[in-house]
Amino acid sequence: MPQLILLVAVGAGAYYGYRWLKRQVSDAAIAAAKEAAKKPVSPSERAREAGELVWDEKAGVYRTKED
Repeated sequence: MPQLILLVAVGAGAYYGYRWLKRQVSDAAIAAAKEAAKKPVSPSERAREAGELVWDEKAGVYRTKED
């Protein structure tokens, strides 16, 4: 019987340890996302997010692709 009690105690400890670790990882991910959102975006990063570029022969410059 003492082995069963020990097994239940170890199982409960492992379960709550897993939940604690999961919460810590989730909180760290949320904090990292908030920090990334606060970071100012440089013009070159904004240009990379503009979409696909195509060459405009008439103007001689690249423009965003319009579908």
